[in-house]
Amino acid sequence: MSRLANLVLPHFNFDAAPMPSEWAESNLVIPKKMSPNSPGQFSLDSRPWARFILDKFHPDSGARRCDVAIAVQMAKTTLMTVGCAYRCNFAPVPIMIVGGMSASFAKREISENRLHPLFNSNEVLRTLKLHDPHQFRGLEMNLAFNRILVTGAGSDTNLAGSTQGIVCIDEASKIEHQHSTDAPEAHPIRLAEDRTKDFLGHEFIWKSSTPNSHNHIFWKDVEDGSFDHLFVPCPHCKEYFPFEFESRKGSEIATPGELEQTAEEGKPAEYRSVIWSGDARNADGTWSKSKIRESAHYVCPHNGCKIVDSDKPAMMRAFEPESYNKKADPSRFSIRVPSFYSPKRTFADLAIGFVDRGDLLTTGLQVFFNHELAKPWEDIDLKLKDEDLWKCKAEADLSYMRGFLPPVKIKRLIAAADPGQKETHWGVGAVDIDENIYMIDWGTVLSIPDLLAIRHQWNYCRAGHEKNKARPSFGIVDSGDFTSEVYKMCQRSGSFWWPSKGSDATTGEWGKSVLKNYPGLMLYTYVDKVAKDELYDLRIRRRQDRRFFFPSNVDPAYIAGYSGQERIDRGVRARWKKVRHDHDGDVAKGIQLGSWIISNRRIRGDDAPIDRTGEP
Repeated sequence: MSRLANLVLPHFNFDAAPMPSEWAESNLVIPKKMSPNSPGQFSLDSRPWARFILDKFHPDSGARRCDVAIAVQMAKTTLMTVGCAYRCNFAPVPIMIVGGMSASFAKREISENRLHPLFNSNEVLRTLKLHDPHQFRGLEMNLAFNRILVTGAGSDTNLAGSTQGIVCIDEASKIEHQHSTDAPEAHPIRLAEDRTKDFLGHEFIWKSSTPNSHNHIFWKDVEDGSFDHLFVPCPHCKEYFPFEFESRKGSEIATPGELEQTAEEGKPAEYRSVIWSGDARNADGTWSKSKIRESAHYVCPHNGCKIVDSDKPAMMRAFEPESYNKKADPSRFSIRVPSFYSPKRTFADLAIGFVDRGDLLTTGLQVFFNHELAKPWEDIDLKLKDEDLWKCKAEADLSYMRGFLPPVKIKRLIAAADPGQKETHWGVGAVDIDENIYMIDWGTVLSIPDLLAIRHQWNYCRAGHEKNKARPSFGIVDSGDFTSEVYKMCQRSGSFWWPSKGSDATTGEWGKSVLKNYPGLMLYTYVDKVAKDELYDLRIRRRQDRRFFFPSNVDPAYIAGYSGQERIDRGVRARWKKVRHDHDGDVAKGIQLGSWIISNRRIRGDDAPIDRTGEP
């Protein structure tokens, strides 16, 4: 059969496209240059979970975004390369692959070491190449039905000016935001993703990396996706659980710092998932790696069953994915895969990596968390508990119900709103003369412009005093997302709504600036960490000085909108961990910003007086 027939005939086959994993395992050979340690017929038998990830490349998978946080040496780049090769055969569209920051690195690692060897070694791919060899180059590969561009993220111009159906970003955590006065908001990852806009609804965006920071845009996207974890059955009690290197302190999972404190114990008194003999030591008292290898094993978190390395293959074949983010958009798939799921990593390897971690002055557990557990490093300084929140419920002389004013001398009613993807959350709070905040009402609207109408419904009184009603005097809206839409709504509100934006700095004051393109509009800025320190630590957890109150009949669903807050690291490195779906807490933060604005102080860790000419 001629080469032309080989190219044309598949496009007259109207059967559904095969799954990427099925096609790859039936048709592809991995050349030695692409995988020096394991060349040969492509197979995922030792990594059955990888089929679940690779199959997201299918045009009908339903996934438009796929974010893979994965441990080192877990074939993430191979999966991406094979997935792109599949899409060159089925539903081909233009493809751009971003390989870290450097174009030279991307050319070497993606093109020369993977794409070129893969296409040259497999007839099913080689027939897609054009006759002119100059059309298949290092950074641009023109094929029969599509084109592959390979680039780095170091220059905005590398990522702009082209239309792509698929964008794949490898080593996404290494791509940093190069601040620019021309485009201060444009992260290189977002620039690359924007290349798919012309394929909206049919686009596919893949990002894979070993995570490093909670604040990096890649990890935020992982958490905002389905955030799948791989659950496997205990070979003894058959209960399912995800492989994790973790310990417990009481009934709660230990913090990383608390986990590290167990490193000198082979088998701690409380649960730790990976244990070994306490006698696995050298003569000088240090841990013996060879003796750890003899005794290390995994402990079932349900019933304490002993799990050994030979149990892993069958466990992984029976894996079941479970989403940790049930509210994610169905088209946004993400997954975290620690090195437990590697066929080559043993429980002893993880144990030795844990005890051989260095110290906190160098890397401590950070490299272990990043490379082995596929987690950003964090040392939790403060964890807000549900009991802290329930202690903020107004009681006794301060009791009041939702929808009514508290029995205190009120200085001002302030509204706030936080726009989200599907709805906008709003809240109304009362601020008394001592700057205590009382939440009195909350809810949602479908769109940002709906805030213009609903504010006229906010009319509150004290119980039994229905004739003396009060309305919020102004409102604060977060403009970090949907910026222009928020600005336009605020401009139409007749000086009621005012936009705000938090910064990632660790210290600083709130401020205001004129929005030149929106006459009459002022943007209120603040430091997000300072705002959360006051709201979650001082007001809610410690309940010191200025307090925060919920109505006496507050319900658990609303309390849940404030839960899960954690401050990680300490001192100048301290920051608050991003929490999914904390819109109610962000609304309270906006009301707190309003209280700062109307008070005679700026917030910077002290009570320095200011003039109040910026008050709305």
